[in-house]
This record gives sequence, C-alpha cells and structure tokens, in this order.
Amino acid sequence: MKLSILELGYRLPGDVPGATVRRIAATAPVLERLGFQRLWFAEHHADQHVYATPEPLVAHAAATTTRLRIGPAGILMNVHTPVRVAEVFRTLEALYPGRIDLGVAGGRLLPSHEAAYGAASEEVMRSGLYGRRVEQLVAHLRGVPGEGPLGGPDVQPHGVDGPVVVCLGAGRGRGNVAIAAKLGLPFCYSLFHTGPDDARNAIAEYRAAFRPSRWLARPHALVAVNMLCGATNNDAAAALYRARMHSPGFRPAILGRPALCREQIEKLLAEKDADELVIASSYQEIEERVEAYHLLAEACGLGS
Repeated sequence: MKLSILELGYRLPGDVPGATVRRIAATAPVLERLGFQRLWFAEHHADQHVYATPEPLVAHAAATTTRLRIGPAGILMNVHTPVRVAEVFRTLEALYPGRIDLGVAGGRLLPSHEAAYGAASEEVMRSGLYGRRVEQLVAHLRGVPGEGPLGGPDVQPHGVDGPVVVCLGAGRGRGNVAIAAKLGLPFCYSLFHTGPDDARNAIAEYRAAFRPSRWLARPHALVAVNMLCGATNNDAAAALYRARMHSPGFRPAILGRPALCREQIEKLLAEKDADELVIASSYQEIEERVEAYHLLAEACGLGS
C-alpha cells in the first residue's frame, strides 16, 4: 500500500502563522520514519492559509529527509511562467536528485490578487494557455525547450533530468488527464474539489491514452482525499465535529479508527483503480495530525 501526505496549510483559530509554518515543516522527518511515500505542500493564496508559496517548504523538507519525495501540489501554471518554474525545480532536483515531485495545476487567484501577480484572465485560460505552459515546462525540464509550444531559453542547471511533473486534476475538466497521458507523467485526481466524483473514469482515460516517457514507463494514478483518523471511532467523530466548526460542509473520504481507515483506503484504491492515495488531515491541529499519521502507518503496515 502506497500512502502519501498533502499539507494544505489551513489556518486554525489561535494559529501564529510563522510558528505554524515551522511546525508544518518539522513533520517531514516524522513522515519519512513512518514510511509514507511523499509529502506535498499546496499553493494557496488566501487568508485562510498560513503560507502561500510551497517552494521554500519543499526545499526545507527535502533538506531534513533522505528518502521521502517532496513537492508542491500544485504550482499554479496560470500564474507562473514555465521558464521560472523550471529554473526553481531543476535546481531543487540538482540538490535532491530523484526526490522532487513537481505537481502542477490550473487554479485561479482571488480577483484582488490577479493584477498583482499578473495572472492570466479566465478568457486566456480557456484558450488553452495552461496546457501549452505545462508542455513548455516539461520541454524545459527535459532540456529541449525548442520542442515545446512556447519556445524559450535553456534553463540552468544543465545535466539535470527532471524533476518528475505530476498533473493534478478534478472532475470539472479533462485537461490534465490528456496532458499527463500524452507526456508520460503521473496523474493525481483530487477529491477535494466540488463537483462529481469522476475519478475512476478519469483514471481509465489516463491509463488508456498513456504514452511511456523517460520518466515513467507505466501509468501511475494517485487520488487525493481528506481523512480524519482517531484512536477510536468516537475520537474521529469528535475531530469531524471540530472540523465542521471551520467548514460546515466538510466531508472526509476516510473517517474512523485506524483499522476502519485502512478498510476504507483499500476499498477506495480498488474502486478508483488508483496506485496510491494522497491524504490530507484538514482542520486538525498539527500534533493531532501527526498522531493520526502514526496510527494510520501502524494500521497499514507502512515502513515494515
């Protein structure tokens, strides 16, 4: 069973953002010892989060671990230019070879942020800019920028293969399915977003259309979900009650005591035909999240 962790960086009552970011970063070596595969940090530009940009957290977490794969989930390619993203993440790959994931997504900024970031308008996004930017990013990372749709210069450092790009998608569109399959990249379907749960169909399309690449010989499909795990079902129910004080509509896909969570994970992986589950324990205090990860790792036999 392959399990990974997604850090969404939600701000909870009483959080001091600077201190909370440091506590989040300190979870990386713990997750490595427990046997998780990856640690991803979301990019969110809104007041309800304690950080906005994941790159410094990726660098710090990679520096404090030796095996865990680290990356953003995901870099908003409607906001950032391919050449700049490639420069940052080729450097990270050079520092931590074979351990950096580069999750990419579309996404929007708040209207109050768009002008400041020079973000693409919705009309431009509908024109297919996102897909072209992802293709150009991959061309930069492979060292062949002239083969991408947007062209541009070589990026430093030379002689670095990667990092591996992971396309993140949800049920509201098929763009990332097609991009991941065409370019031979991993694909992660997010169940966080509103809309229909179309994960199994999306993953089936991805597997059918997948073309092997130098980074990935066979398709690799991940599903990202919310989880609340407690020592007992009552503990998990209490965590759900507290979570709904922050977000009344919150509905975790995985909920309960560790053995029950394992059963739900196994069922979900089979239902969606996924290779790996990426878990976020949203709206839990950091210490409570870490305890949940301990319980889950033991129940699922991670690291054994």
